[in-house]
Formats: sequence, C-alpha cells, structure tokens
Amino acid sequence: MDVIPLYDEPFVAIVPAGHPWQDRRDLTGRDLAEDDLIPLGEGNCFRDLILINMP
Repeated sequence: MDVIPLYDEPFVAIVPAGHPWQDRRDLTGRDLAEDDLIPLGEGNCFRDLILINMP
C-alpha cells in the first residue's frame, strides 16, 4: 500500500492581544494542553483531530 498526501492544511490558533502566544509561529500539543481552549463545534472533524492528538 502506498500513502500519498493529497493536501496539507495548517491549523491556526487565534489569541487575544496580549496573550503569551501572540508572537509565536509554532505551538505544540503540550502548549495547547496547558491552556484553556475554545474548540470548534462538536462533530467538526478538525475538532476531533485536535482532541484525539492532545497529550
């Protein structure tokens, strides 16, 4: 079986002015796990991917 990526789509985080991440360009799963998040709505496939991959 060969695996061929079809596309690459970045995840983005939107933070308020003054947030410690406002100038960051990379976040890790650990960063996300240590802060409060407002994820996309229940049933959204991107939300499911994020929650599955949280440490």
